[in-house]
Amino acid sequence: QTVLKYFFEYLQKSKTDIRTLRDTKFAVVGEKTADALASYGIYADMVPQIHSGLELARLIAKSAVKHNILLIRAENGVSTIPNILSENNVNFTDMHLYRTETDNSKQEL
Repeated sequence: QTVLKYFFEYLQKSKTDIRTLRDTKFAVVGEKTADALASYGIYADMVPQIHSGLELARLIAKSAVKHNILLIRAENGVSTIPNILSENNVNFTDMHLYRTETDNSKQEL
């Protein structure tokens, strides 16, 4: 859900009109993200039955959509999705929108 927050903040800061996305397809890893996306009035076109990045990458690779994909993910995320997309000749841009960090202050808990 944080990714969506940053994405929509970026659209707002860059003064991008949401209507420019009218022909855009959205794919998400799982139902929680699909629900969060729906809260912005956008409904996911693709949600894998098994909620994982690996399954999403496989679903995209099998789909007819093979070009102009914007992959929004963590800067320090695993390379599973981009590797599968590359192996299947899917044209994509890999955008690192955020960084996942571990809170070590609660390590003992």
